[in-house]
Amino acid sequence: MTGLGALGGAEAVAADDVDIPLSARGDGWEVGVSAEQYDTSDQQGARLEDVYSGDRSNIVVDALDTVVYDGSVTRNTRADASSSEVNVTTSYVAEAYMSTTVPVADGTVDLYQMVLAAEDRPAILLESEATIDASGEFTFYTIATPTIGSDDGADNEAWLTDHDGYDVIVATHDGQYVAFAQRQDWRKEFDGQRIGTVDGETAWDDIYTDNDGWIDSNESNRGRIDVGVGLYGGDVDSLSWLTGIGIGGSEDAAVSNAVSVVDSGYESEREKYIPWS
Repeated sequence: MTGLGALGGAEAVAADDVDIPLSARGDGWEVGVSAEQYDTSDQQGARLEDVYSGDRSNIVVDALDTVVYDGSVTRNTRADASSSEVNVTTSYVAEAYMSTTVPVADGTVDLYQMVLAAEDRPAILLESEATIDASGEFTFYTIATPTIGSDDGADNEAWLTDHDGYDVIVATHDGQYVAFAQRQDWRKEFDGQRIGTVDGETAWDDIYTDNDGWIDSNESNRGRIDVGVGLYGGDVDSLSWLTGIGIGGSEDAAVSNAVSVVDSGYESEREKYIPWS
């Protein structure tokens, strides 16, 4: 099995045999996601690996990376983690758990993430909880690489929009749409967003490689793109947030699916699978 890097990121490397697929299906739709743990000489982390629609051959998002900046250094949970663990439960709710420890300049960040495929709509919901044992001005970033269409995303288009107070990035190609939304408590807007391309500056290079804690924000792009969004935490010892990925045959459908699961919250989405809830 091969772990694929985000656009503009590290070279693909062999990953440990921990690839956990989760999927849900409804009337005319199916969606899934896989979580993967890396165990190589230079990578000890974990991340969401693929988001797919219909079946695992139709990957619409290739990798979802979490990046942390502490005011002086930028780290990601795949390549820079000192340890990680990935597990899954399947009793009533199929959900994956990812735990990573990321060294930063003045200590560590422990990131605990849970992910599930929504029970009643084509959407993925990721809950992230960071425990910070370090000083600094912290910003967290999510970077995703849409790969919609038969050309593996070579001609995707993406733009920033809004819905019910949420900032949302939508990517599309061949009549298929993927939307990304984020929420931290009452905050529904991104702290900067980058829609990057290999023909210019990727979101990965802007956020991770440049290592300056700033996003060169833009609102649209086209080509082989990646998308990155920010969440400023500041001098905190913990931070939690939700990330929703919605899929649909139109912009409105994809946006509604992404926003609905984030607005609902992780426990509410989880309880939809439990018969007695």
